Amino acid sequence: MSDFVLTDQATQTGFAELLDVSQQTISKQYKKGVLHSGGTYHDWLIQYTKHLREEAAGRGGDSQQVLTRARIEETLENTAAKRQQRLKDAGTLLDKDDTAMLASEMAGQIRGHVMTAGDEIIEELISLHKLELEDDLILKPLRTALGHCATDVREFAERIGADSVES
Repeated sequence: MSDFVLTDQATQTGFAELLDVSQQTISKQYKKGVLHSGGTYHDWLIQYTKHLREEAAGRGGDSQQVLTRARIEETLENTAAKRQQRLKDAGTLLDKDDTAMLASEMAGQIRGHVMTAGDEIIEELISLHKLELEDDLILKPLRTALGHCATDVREFAERIGADSVES
């Protein structure tokens, strides 16, 4: 091994020899910007050891950064999945099929209430005004409106990605 003066301008070959690594290894570090042009051996030692420390701490290097990001992403996904499960177990989170089913059931209940109200309106008009009415005069527009509501419920279920909805 040659004697090196740390204040001399560094060369890739000389630095590789100083560290007992291949010149290709140093060339890669130079191309990645770890080692700066015009630096001394002392500068490059500081730059290279700083880079190695950052890699060891998980803060440096392309592959290390990708791995760190992947681990963070996986941790966030696991945390979100566990939170969702806790909320579902506590009864405060519904899945999309349950939500669509509840919307469909509610639409059925609303249909029953509206049609009952329509029957009561007809009875009241006949009773108070002694009119002869065809039921469809009042009930047909109500059925049409309720049909639109049923369509809205099906579209809601499709938008949230539910598997199926009862009409």
